[in-house]
Amino acid sequence: ISAGALSIMTKFAEQLIQLALVTSCAMAFVVVISLFSMGAGLQFVGIFWLCMLGMSCLYAYSVWHRIPFAAANLTTGLEAVQTNAGVCMIAYGVSFAANLWVLIWALAFVGVSFKETKCDASTGTCDSDMDPISIFLLIFSHYWTSQVLKNVVHVTVAGVIGTWWFAPQEASHMWSPAIGDSFRRATTYSFGSICMASLLVALIRTLESAAASARRNGRGNQILLCIVECILRLIANIAEYFNKWALCYVGLYGYDFLTAGRKVVHLFRERGWSAIISDNLAARVLFLVCLVIGALTGLVGVLLNSITGWATPSLGPDAAIVVFFMCAIIGLSLAWITMGVVLSAVDTVIVSFAEAPQEFEANHPRLCQQMKTAWRLVYPGECSF
Repeated sequence: ISAGALSIMTKFAEQLIQLALVTSCAMAFVVVISLFSMGAGLQFVGIFWLCMLGMSCLYAYSVWHRIPFAAANLTTGLEAVQTNAGVCMIAYGVSFAANLWVLIWALAFVGVSFKETKCDASTGTCDSDMDPISIFLLIFSHYWTSQVLKNVVHVTVAGVIGTWWFAPQEASHMWSPAIGDSFRRATTYSFGSICMASLLVALIRTLESAAASARRNGRGNQILLCIVECILRLIANIAEYFNKWALCYVGLYGYDFLTAGRKVVHLFRERGWSAIISDNLAARVLFLVCLVIGALTGLVGVLLNSITGWATPSLGPDAAIVVFFMCAIIGLSLAWITMGVVLSAVDTVIVSFAEAPQEFEANHPRLCQQMKTAWRLVYPGECSF
């Protein structure tokens, strides 16, 4: 289903982005109507969602003219991913490793908790009071490893897209040499840069979790802890946003992280494209596609159950509902891995086109012409070609 969705998105990228914007407004409208129809008790929440509806409509209106730009980037990223579809297998493999790491981490957490539990044999009671340093280090290790694995995939995709951009003969089929080479660079030569980029985010996320835990447990000034938590979350989001662009350079050119960061800041500052990279239209349509794939997977599961009856004996009369949600969650999770690869590809396309449009025109003239036309249309003052 995901492979078919990629082909459909390639052909109807602009229409799907329009649909994603309209859908977000329509969903907010449905929520508002539902809340106001439920009675006076939910009117305050209804007013909040009414404001959200207004903001969604205003956002859709303000970015509607940018849709050709987002569609051109999305189409280019999709074609690159479809040509080198094996990179999605790398993403699935790393996701499996991430799930395995979560299992190992959970076992380690339980083990440390058990070791630090003090029991009184006379009363038969146990006091599980873990050392705060142990908790901090365990949470930090969870965030850091998760960030590293996610960024390994991002850098691998950036390397594959870069090879497709500069040397398409080496990235021209599903299992092209570029996939293995990019993954090896991400896990060896560029691994230090990935770990460094992930370190800061992991540290901030750990501090955010500590502040949230203290607030939930009623320790300290609740207002101050809430403010600190919000600030840390904002800083972490900014760091993650910066990292994804810097790591594109790491994957494209093999720069160290600090050099890649300076390159990204200089590039977009010099060309005045700061507003361009703030667009999230591609992410919106990919999220919508993931929801559709999840629903279709759930329906396929229900259809198979109605034909074979494989789940009815164990789940009883509610088998159809349970099967639908189980299959939908599995389909949504797998689709999001694939769409995450596409998102990384789109980020890399933006950086590559800003850095090397001549190489793109020489190697992919049809796509380059589409990109140039769309970018001139949307940002006539930002493009020098």
